[in-house]
Amino acid sequence: MSAVRQTYPNIQLIVFDNDSRDGSRRVIEELRQEYEFQFIHQENVGLVKTLNRALKMAKGEYFTLLSCDDIWLLDKVERQVAFMEANPHVDMVCGNSVTIDEHGRLLGVPNNNRSGLEVTFKHLMEAGNAVHGSTVMVRTKALLEEGGYDASMLLEDYPLALSFAHKGRRIVHTGEIYTLWRLHSNNWSHRVGYDEHLEIGHVFRETPEYPSYARRQFKGYFRMLAGERKSDAIRLLRTEPIEWSWDDVGIGMLKLALPSGLLRRLRKRFRGVIR
Repeated sequence: MSAVRQTYPNIQLIVFDNDSRDGSRRVIEELRQEYEFQFIHQENVGLVKTLNRALKMAKGEYFTLLSCDDIWLLDKVERQVAFMEANPHVDMVCGNSVTIDEHGRLLGVPNNNRSGLEVTFKHLMEAGNAVHGSTVMVRTKALLEEGGYDASMLLEDYPLALSFAHKGRRIVHTGEIYTLWRLHSNNWSHRVGYDEHLEIGHVFRETPEYPSYARRQFKGYFRMLAGERKSDAIRLLRTEPIEWSWDDVGIGMLKLALPSGLLRRLRKRFRGVIR
């Protein structure tokens, strides 16, 4: 509902239902009759392919997305359009979100407030993703010039921000709150793991910033992989510049030395202690 109640009047709203089975299609059909937006029911092709389909249909100068479980502040689009109009050399604007639980209760604001600062490629590689997808607005022309979202990735926001920044496109984090982001067990970001982050990083493997990305991302994955995917853990240790720490690398080395079956039995016995 937050999308149809925006204070900015000139919005092309396209709603996709990726073959949901929870009754969403009937609810959306009823809303479409009232608010006259475009509605497409399709097989579940995933987030990124759906966004690229929406991009092909988009007619506006700016492109922004809203996941079904998140909520825009009602002036989100108005404020971001005003910012983009006032800053014609910026290709992406983003900001903060307030985290709520599945019942809508306030949990807090993530600590990624850069407040009016540009989000550089160096920052994205060394500090992580400061671009939260539901807060993002991009110039449609710039997104089309990039070829849309990278369909080989599960995530849409981090790979796009890295690509924009690496090519010199300007990204600004205003520090303003734009979205209520709902945290629950089925968040799309929870599905992203070692393989996805390896793929995201390897696009930029030849850059000077890559070692910082690898040190930040992979030491925890090494500990995780050492239990059940030992060959992947060994490969990671050999090929990536992982920084030593007892909690991650040290425990990972111990897990490498133990048979997987024994580790599973130890985890079962000492649940919550052995990760």
